[in-house]
Amino acid sequence: MATLADAHRFPTAIAVIVANCVPIVGVLAFGWDLRSIMFVYWLETAVVVFYSVLKVVTVGGPITLLWMPGHLAFFGVFMSFHLMMILALGPTPGGGFFPPDIIRELFRRTWSAGIGLVVSHGISFVVNFLGNGEYRHTTVNEQVAAPWKRVLIMHATMLVGAWSVMLFEAPVGALVMLAVLKIVVDLHGHLRERQATSEAEPSRSAPVPATTIEGVLGLFGAFLVFCGVVLAAGSGDRSFAHRESDPSGRP
Repeated sequence: MATLADAHRFPTAIAVIVANCVPIVGVLAFGWDLRSIMFVYWLETAVVVFYSVLKVVTVGGPITLLWMPGHLAFFGVFMSFHLMMILALGPTPGGGFFPPDIIRELFRRTWSAGIGLVVSHGISFVVNFLGNGEYRHTTVNEQVAAPWKRVLIMHATMLVGAWSVMLFEAPVGALVMLAVLKIVVDLHGHLRERQATSEAEPSRSAPVPATTIEGVLGLFGAFLVFCGVVLAAGSGDRSFAHRESDPSGRP
């Protein structure tokens, strides 16, 4: 199995490292906080899903587009509750689960990191999946499950790291270490995908029903969604209590 020590064998790992260094620059040079960093990782979920659709269509053909809306809808629900968790990490003037002013500010602050992630994942898709022929050694089922595996592992790790940062009241050092942890997790996942592909036998298959692994991943995703509901509800209660204690409505 490829390890972090084998990263030099895979040039696309450089793009992974560079894209994940953008949040570190944001913290050190532009004062990004914990919510900004977690929002970048939320954006990466959308990027991963976008390229997963391209991979599924490449492997299974245009017919897979017929059932892709259901696949995207499940991710949409997951991302909605995940965004609620992220917004609850800071003040939300005006209340509500998805305050548009806060979301616009997060987009304005982190758009460069989002572009870096699109480019990084795009390089891997073109060089590895298409150029190196990875699409010939995988199946539709594997590509449907792949984004769930990567996204759930990534966000479970980031949530644990985020809670640790909150214990330290988000100092710069802790935020940088969180970004470094993300680089390690991403590199490990990137190298495992390359190794798994190199050992796989060439195969192609049409869409088939979900596997047991997908079911387990779905349950884990539901657990994260439940955590998001609890966290967002708690944040909403605090916001309501604050407005009750301050009739003027000032933050």
